[in-house]
Amino acid sequence: MPGAEPLGARAESVGWRASPGPGPGSAPARPLPPASGQGSARPATTRDRARSAQSRRASPLAAGVEALFGESFGRVQQFAALLSERAELLGLLGPRELDRLWERHLINSAAVAGLLPPSGLVIDVGSGAGLPGVVLALMRPDLEFELVDSMRRRTDWLSEATQCLGLANVAVTWARAEELRGRAASCTVSRAVARLDKLARWQGGLLAAGGRFLAMKGVGAAGELADCGRDLARAGLVGAKVVELIPVAGLSPTYVVKARKRAARG
Repeated sequence: MPGAEPLGARAESVGWRASPGPGPGSAPARPLPPASGQGSARPATTRDRARSAQSRRASPLAAGVEALFGESFGRVQQFAALLSERAELLGLLGPRELDRLWERHLINSAAVAGLLPPSGLVIDVGSGAGLPGVVLALMRPDLEFELVDSMRRRTDWLSEATQCLGLANVAVTWARAEELRGRAASCTVSRAVARLDKLARWQGGLLAAGGRFLAMKGVGAAGELADCGRDLARAGLVGAKVVELIPVAGLSPTYVVKARKRAARG
């Protein structure tokens, strides 16, 4: 990225913070202004009391988020700082998405960590900003990851971000998934990339026999699977079902279409 300031030059750790209010994307709560007059106490307003109640509600959520990421939490915070610094500028995330970076993107990405295989190669198809690939690579340093995207500016970002994070278990590939050859991955994963009929071909063709197919979807996952079930079968993917995951109690669920690659017929 010629002319760009190196990633992480100004980045600091960004702690998780629940968005206030019932709707996603609400603006973060501003700190209370200092009391007027030295030593004077300003009477609590309705807004103050609401913020205090919100802080109490956020405490168990914050504990749940830290538990979800475990030992990788600090490095995920560093990744959040990089995204906050550059994602909008590079067109990786919209401005509204930065306000809900943790709930909508980082936590959502982490939800599938429990569905990954115990060993082998995981390919993130259409990795984009590194969601979910970078998050999963931070959480699972015992696995090898290949982050694939067809846009050069995205793979430039991924290369620079993974280098800044010191991720030795990640390779970045600039290519279309359907053009890749010679892969026999233990798992392929995608997040809001395309419909299942296309993902079946793109991801299914990269899997070894018995490999895991994971496609992160929205609330319409079951209907899409019903429409595209035959496409998955033609791609050699069997046992397809929708898994609903709640990574942190109190936050929205994540829906994943899960299948496995059938062994080649002899």
